[in-house]
Amino acid sequence: MSDGNEPTPAGAQAPPQPPPDPNQAQSPQANNETKSRRFSMPSGRTLLTWLPLAVLVVWTVFFIKPWKSPAESNADDVALAWNTTMRRLDIDPVYPPQEDLSVGDIYLILDAAHGGAADTDGNLKGRSVKIATLDMRDNFSRRPYTFTFTENDPTTPKIEEASQAPATTNSTDDKSAPVELSITAFPGVDVKTFVGSQASGWNFSLGRKTGQTEEISIPTAETYSVPVVDAVLRLAKFCGEKSTATFCQDDAARKILSYAFGDAVNERVNGAYTFNIRISLIRQVFLTRYIKSQRFRGDGVTAGFKEPANQGAADEGTQTPSKQAATSADYQNRYSNGVKLERPFSRPIAFGFRQVSFALKPNSTNLGNGK
Repeated sequence: MSDGNEPTPAGAQAPPQPPPDPNQAQSPQANNETKSRRFSMPSGRTLLTWLPLAVLVVWTVFFIKPWKSPAESNADDVALAWNTTMRRLDIDPVYPPQEDLSVGDIYLILDAAHGGAADTDGNLKGRSVKIATLDMRDNFSRRPYTFTFTENDPTTPKIEEASQAPATTNSTDDKSAPVELSITAFPGVDVKTFVGSQASGWNFSLGRKTGQTEEISIPTAETYSVPVVDAVLRLAKFCGEKSTATFCQDDAARKILSYAFGDAVNERVNGAYTFNIRISLIRQVFLTRYIKSQRFRGDGVTAGFKEPANQGAADEGTQTPSKQAATSADYQNRYSNGVKLERPFSRPIAFGFRQVSFALKPNSTNLGNGK
């Protein structure tokens, strides 16, 4: 007769143990095992799902910076864009375009000094003031021949002759005749630049694109001028006459410019002036009655995360639609700003010019140790 404590024969299965009594106190070892299961690390599958999303968020915040909009186009930016575009056409720019510019005008111009002196203000180079206007009507270039053209071909658009009225001189002399302008043409300048970057991996993608568009169109332009030699001789005569020679001396010219632009004109670095000065005579002016100019800047940011298709398919039967949507994210931000000018003018305005100039030599007695 067995007492229940006999060993189990080899090869025989142990009888099943009864389930533990929930009211029975558990040993300390069992409690530790329960806590370890309760605070166990997430599964590798969960980490692979959310780690890319965390990386995406960090990258977006510190590198993409979706809240950062492109800088506003201020007046200096617009002027710089206009001047750069006009110089591509091999003419000196006038900004803003204006009527008050004529052949024979004499200007004092601030120029960058040689030898590496820095412009601390960064915005005075090229600034100028007008000091005189010479009457150069007798030197205006005139066409030696006058051509007679046949009627326009019926297949081509008819030219509007009244779209550009002839300009007249600003002289008070009643005997002055209108100035005959010569037609010139400039190609429309259209500059577009785009910079973009995009990356993807680990089920997430991000990117940023920055674009800038500059367009300047002058459909109808005319010009008048004097020969270069005549302009050089007249400027030399202006600087040689007793009544006007003072304007061609560096001390006097620098004082005039300082009245207009402040004491920065007289600033010196290591004994050298930050700016040199030129005296210039306008020898050719380009006019128009219509200008189209626009400048736009834009920025776009995209970021997204999506769970792999095979993983989503495996869980399709067990996840609700709300849980499936929680494993994907998409973000987009677009911003743009611009400046635009498009209008006709009642009278011709100058948008560019050509000149002859002399550099004024600084007085060595005024160049001390400087600042």
